[in-house]
Amino acid sequence: MPAAPPPPQPQPEPLDELLEAEPNLAVRANYMLAEREYRNENYRLAGRLFQRVYLASPRSRLGVRAFFRSADSAYEMLRARGATNFHSVIGSYQAAIRSAEDIGYESELIPRAFFQIGRSYQEMGFYSEADVHYDLLQERFPGNLPYAVDSFYYRGETMLQTGRSDDAIGFFRQFLELEGEPSLEGPAFYNIGEALYGNADYASAKPEYDQARRIAPSFPDAQPLLMFHMGETYYENAEFDTARLIYRQLLDKYPDKPYTKLVALRMGDFLRDEGKEAEALEVYQRVTTDAQLPIQLRGKMRIANIYAARPFGEDYRQALTLYDEVAAEGGQDLIAQEAVLRKALTFTLHNQFRVAIDTFEKLQADFPESPFLRANTVDASIEENLKGLIDSQYRAEDDWEVAKVYTRYRSDYLRNFRFKVTLYQVAAAYHRLGLYNEALVLYRQLAAEEELPLETLVAYRTAQAHSERDDLERAEESLLRFIQSYPEDLYRTDARMLLGDVYNRSRRYRDAIDAYLLIVQDFEQSQAPELGEAVSEAYYRLGEIYKELGQMKNAHDSFVDAVANFHHPIQGRQVPEYVILSHYLRGDMQFELGQDPDALVAYEDAIARYPDHPRTPWAWYQIGLIQRRNGEDVKALETFNTLVQMAETRPGELWEGLAKDNQRDLVNVLQYREYINE
Repeated sequence: MPAAPPPPQPQPEPLDELLEAEPNLAVRANYMLAEREYRNENYRLAGRLFQRVYLASPRSRLGVRAFFRSADSAYEMLRARGATNFHSVIGSYQAAIRSAEDIGYESELIPRAFFQIGRSYQEMGFYSEADVHYDLLQERFPGNLPYAVDSFYYRGETMLQTGRSDDAIGFFRQFLELEGEPSLEGPAFYNIGEALYGNADYASAKPEYDQARRIAPSFPDAQPLLMFHMGETYYENAEFDTARLIYRQLLDKYPDKPYTKLVALRMGDFLRDEGKEAEALEVYQRVTTDAQLPIQLRGKMRIANIYAARPFGEDYRQALTLYDEVAAEGGQDLIAQEAVLRKALTFTLHNQFRVAIDTFEKLQADFPESPFLRANTVDASIEENLKGLIDSQYRAEDDWEVAKVYTRYRSDYLRNFRFKVTLYQVAAAYHRLGLYNEALVLYRQLAAEEELPLETLVAYRTAQAHSERDDLERAEESLLRFIQSYPEDLYRTDARMLLGDVYNRSRRYRDAIDAYLLIVQDFEQSQAPELGEAVSEAYYRLGEIYKELGQMKNAHDSFVDAVANFHHPIQGRQVPEYVILSHYLRGDMQFELGQDPDALVAYEDAIARYPDHPRTPWAWYQIGLIQRRNGEDVKALETFNTLVQMAETRPGELWEGLAKDNQRDLVNVLQYREYINE
């Protein structure tokens, strides 16, 4: 739909028409006389005459207009006196607006009245009230020239004066776009530069100052602080010649100001940026010994900042000491607050996350109104440190520490934490600790996020947590949803494997077999390398189920396939346990099937590959049983003798007793046989 047209603006009425509409000649004469006195800046008399007109004709447009002009006269009179209390003027303007509304008079003086009310509040330092009336003006009379347009400039001033730099920039930009009062154009650019300077955005502040200097080069002459900020900005943008020029102008115009040492301080900054760090430190040291305390503290800050930025060694500890001195000597001043902030940032830089968080919290507690706390900058830094702290603990698998940090800071900083990967690390730590309920709460919280980069991992881990806490029904639901929602995801195979395990643990063997066979089928169709290890494990799980069901032939074939499909280069101790077990279990299945020669080959192969595995003694035991079953009692006795010897280094194993029983029985059998033969 097309945008709605702007509401009609009050149009100036020819004064002649208003005068002609007034039948009382005395009233008309008084109004004309009042306007003349106003032009002659005789505001007191003009105000009295305007008031007389209003009182004589309060329901006429001329009378109401005189009411507005009476307020104008009072405003100008107070300004000429240098007064600081404009409450009476504000009341007059508000009363005039009500009078106009009572008679339905849409005067062009109404937007001016709102503007003047805003200016009056601003003159008194009531910035919030000023902003409210500028807002009313802009809402009721959008685009009104000059008042609604110019109010954007003054509204920007109120934002700047209350520390709302971003809002200030927006209003100054709107003023410039709407092309308000030309004399305010240059100051608008200066003020945008000041707002950006206050945000330490020196790169963006510079072009604003450049434009301001082109339009109104003399504007900063009466504002030394603005000149200093400009010098600082050009310095930060490496335009050292311009910075030096501005500093020189500052010194020339304000020789009695305490800027001499500041300029010396900045000279140290010039040296530092030119790579002459030792010379800069020497200048800073001189500044800290013979300047006034505020400058000394700045010098100490400069020295500390150099030491803090050194990535190696213990220099940063000297920085911490200096920051403590500045904080102690600075009292409640801004530089003391900055020292605490920089101390916290130094801890952050050197990965001392926990003490950094403590220091940031001290800044909040000691200086609750600090500008460094605006826009949640400290909270953001605390979050950065929590991210680093949790990440370091998570990588070290110190899960209890992760849980403790999360518990300690959850209510203050972690409820709407912006680093979602960190929240996942917390959830994973709870998961590894077996605290599944806590893990699931965080998984659910993460799953509710839009555009979560870990979406599929969180979904899979949720199902895994349900499985591990034996909530098999929810695990099944989560896994089926995952498989359906993410058919091409990296964790799809893991989800199917886990689904098979859930079915297996639920004794739904047919469903479990189908789940594992789907993995086998995927591999056979795609031959994807990433499925190679998964298909080997799937065959192993199938073998276990078939073994449980007494289907020894199917179990044997599955264990053989598990071994045959494992093509990973990892060998030795790092071979997955299911591959090792498959070597032994295929021998067990052949033993159960009575395929003794094949079973012997399988056991001997497993023993040769994994001689130190816990299943190896059992393989020897099975070999002994096969030998006995095939009448090879002497070989069987040797096998059981070997097992008994192995038991000397591994006493208490179940196979030890069984081996000794067979050893004893075979000795008796062979002795009896020898006796019979004799």
